[in-house]
Order: sequence, then structure tokens, then C-alpha cells
Amino acid sequence: MLTVPPLATGSATPGAIAPSTPPPFTITVMTPGAFEIENTTGAPVTLGTRASIEREDGTLLNLDLGRGLRLVEQCPQTEPDRCVVLPAHATLRPVPWSGFDCSAQCNKTCRANNWEGGGKFRFVVRTCDSVHTVTTPSFTVPRDSRPGPFARQSITTDIVSATVARLELPSQQFALGAPASRDHIAGFRVKPGTEKPIDKTLADAFALLVQNENGFDDEIAKRCLMTDLVGVRLVRHPPTTGPMKEDVVEIAFDQTCSKFFAVRGDTSHRVEMATHYDPQRPAFLAWAKRAVP
Repeated sequence: MLTVPPLATGSATPGAIAPSTPPPFTITVMTPGAFEIENTTGAPVTLGTRASIEREDGTLLNLDLGRGLRLVEQCPQTEPDRCVVLPAHATLRPVPWSGFDCSAQCNKTCRANNWEGGGKFRFVVRTCDSVHTVTTPSFTVPRDSRPGPFARQSITTDIVSATVARLELPSQQFALGAPASRDHIAGFRVKPGTEKPIDKTLADAFALLVQNENGFDDEIAKRCLMTDLVGVRLVRHPPTTGPMKEDVVEIAFDQTCSKFFAVRGDTSHRVEMATHYDPQRPAFLAWAKRAVP
């Protein structure tokens, strides 16, 4: 079992007077750039639509040409209302932050676009009446601005345990984003009796492979018959301002074609990725030999 230090909890913005009642919502940073807001009460909560991202030193980012980060699950055609209502016990998953300033979330037209990564950041969300302000624990955005490395680093942080398994070849087109189940990993069926826990050393070594900025070819497109699939299931405890949450990442890689598949999220919200690990094929094969000899 892997261990991580206790997670920080959210708090009011430094210098602000704390309200007499706890905030009616919590925020979980699912991956760097992506967060979920959960209404923890039995009544609707009205939030300010415009959220903020600040550096660890408190500096606010100027995002989407001054529009900021908005609490919208889909990019709107027109500017959204000043406030958004989150129903009782509901969860809001805003469009993630891209890591850039001009095309931060919904703006697609940029004459200049700067990558803000290479540091630690926090999300800040307020109720529409500004009575409550919740600031998340900090998260790290890498220096590499390419979408592939950013996404792969995001799914291999805050790991607390991991398992490895042999996977069956699909009899037909597999569904990477199919609902999560104990007998499947990334859409492939687990060979009965093969899934087993791995220790921290092996899990850390695998995370480093996935986080390697130059270890994947995200542009390649090749036709290859898969024959030898290995699955890895990672359990994460992402940083949150509320009770601890569990996020499961499922990864499958083929040792013949160097194909790499990953999916994370619960049954109602699955996030997928697929690529090839050709640049570090020997390292992946060596890891698999240690994990599933």
C-alpha cells in the first residue's frame, strides 16, 4: 500500500473573516486543472459563476481575456449569468482549465497564448453573496505545455494503492469508456485470478514511466494486432476540501504494439486517453516482467 501525507483542507481566502457556519460545498481537485464542486447540504446553493485560479503566492491569473474561470459544464454561446444554482447534494464539474491563460477554458481565439505551468496553483470559488469562499489545496501544473504529458501526469498523482493484472484480448471492438467494473480494466476483461496488489516501489516506477514527458508518441497511427495486454489499476485520493474521495485510474498497455490506454472517473463521468509508448518500449517491457513475471 502506498502512503501519502495528510491532505490539506480548504479555507477562506487569507485575511478574510471566516463565516460563522461552514461552507455549504466542498471542492475536489480531480486532476491538475479539473475540479468538482459538491453541494453538501439538502438545499440549493447559489455560487458565483466566475471562479479564480491563483498561484501559491496569492497572485490571481488573468484568464480567457478577463472572463476568468467560469462554473459551466459546457462552453456557452453567450456570457453566462452572474450566479449558478447547484441543487441539493448535486455535483458540478466545470470545463477544466487548460493550463493556458488566453485559451484557459472556453475562449478559442487567441493572438497570444501563454502556458502558466511550472508551479503550484489553487482554485477559489465563492457563493454568489460572497459569504463563503473556499480555496482548494494546491496542485502542480508541469512545465510541458503539450496536452499528452499534462494529461498523463494528471492521472498518476496522489496514488495510494495499485494492482496489476493480465487482460484478455477483446473479441470485438472494446469500449474504453465503458462503465467501471471490477472485472474490467480500461475496457478489457481481467483474466480470472491474475489481478494482484503491487508494492510502492513498483507503483512509483510505473508512475514515472507514465509521467515521462518524452516517453510517448501521441501522433503515431499504426495498425497492429494486439496479443499481450497488461492492466494496471491505480487508486488515488485527490486533494479535497471535504471528506476523502477515491478516484480510480485504469490503464492497459499492449506489449506487442506498444499501445497505451487509460480511463478514469466514475460511471457517469469517464475521461479517456489513448497513445503509444514506443519511445520507452524497453522500459515498459522491463516493468511488466517485474510486475507480472
